[in-house]
Amino acid sequence: MALDKQVRLDKALAACASLDSTQRQGQCALDALNVREKVTLARCLGVPGERWRNECLFQAAERSTDSLAARYAICKQAGDFERDCGFHLWQQDLMDLKPGQPGQSGMLIVAAQLMRKHRPFAEPLDYRFEETYWTWFWGAWWEQQVTATDAACDTWTDPAEKERCRTWRARATRWREKREQHRPQ
Repeated sequence: MALDKQVRLDKALAACASLDSTQRQGQCALDALNVREKVTLARCLGVPGERWRNECLFQAAERSTDSLAARYAICKQAGDFERDCGFHLWQQDLMDLKPGQPGQSGMLIVAAQLMRKHRPFAEPLDYRFEETYWTWFWGAWWEQQVTATDAACDTWTDPAEKERCRTWRARATRWREKREQHRPQ
C-alpha cells in the first residue's frame, strides 16, 4: 500500500507507522516519499529511525533547489551521512559540467569557479577537498577520452592546461580504476 503511487501520501505514511519496528517504519516512510518524489527537508524530519531519517535528509539535500548554503545545511542534519552528502553536492555540480566533452574552452576556469563556490562548505568535511575535487575533475575528463595517453592532453590549447592534464593523469587513472571496481556488474 505504501508504495502504491495511487494511495495518498498521508495514508501511505500512516500505513508505514503501523509497522512493527522503527527500522521498518523508517524504511517504509522513505520508500513512500521516494515513490511519490516527495522527499523534502520537512518531510524527512518526520521519518522514524535515525538511519532512515538521515538517508532521507541526504536525498533531500541532493534534490533541493535551494541555495548551496541551504543544501549543505540539510547535509549537516544528516548525521553519519553528512560527509557523503556534502561530497554528493559538489560531485553532482562538477559532473554537470561534463568534463571531457570536446570543445569546452574555459572548462578549467569554470571548474575552478565551481570549486571556490563549494569550498567553504565542503572543506570542513574533507581537509583534502581541493585535491579530491581536482582528482574527480581529471578522472572524469580522462574517462571521456578515447585514449588514455598523454597525447589526449594535446586537446588543451593552453600549454599550462596541457601540463596540468599530464600532471593529473596518474591520479585520474587510479580514480577511474576505483570507480570501475565499485560499479555494479
